[in-house]
Amino acid sequence: MAKKQAAVLKTVKSTQAKRVVGTLQNIRKIEKKKTEQKAGKIGTLGDIVFTVSEKTIQTFDGLKIESKTNYAKHTRHNKKPLLEFQYNDTDAASFTIYLSAFLGVNPRKMQDKIDKYRKKGKILTLVIGGKKYGTKWVITQHSKDYEKFDNKGNLLIAKSSISLQEYPER
Repeated sequence: MAKKQAAVLKTVKSTQAKRVVGTLQNIRKIEKKKTEQKAGKIGTLGDIVFTVSEKTIQTFDGLKIESKTNYAKHTRHNKKPLLEFQYNDTDAASFTIYLSAFLGVNPRKMQDKIDKYRKKGKILTLVIGGKKYGTKWVITQHSKDYEKFDNKGNLLIAKSSISLQEYPER
């Protein structure tokens, strides 16, 4: 039975179906994984995953990327100054991550991880919706808001405001 199913799949014109050869059960597992990845994963910053699933919600808000170009200003007598292009400055980005133990995330561990990356100068890639934003980034600032604790002093809800600076290749 499995051989017939695989043979039928080979004849489908879709290139994806041509690559996938196996039993129907294996193919369903692969399709389920693809669907879960598409539905839940919003993006990543290095290995920090922004996701929405049945078990975990870890999202960000207010992504802002700033680009700047520098010009030299040459003054002239009785005329407006002339501008001369100098260089493009590195981009800067900022956003806020919401962390809640009620939504399957350990706020303390995540904030420690972000701080570790900042202190070590870890070079990260920012990907959202499968699209790469900028080239490489480093965390230059991490502001932590501790919002709620339980009766034992465990952090339950927190926000992390993160500032990134583009890390250009040499």
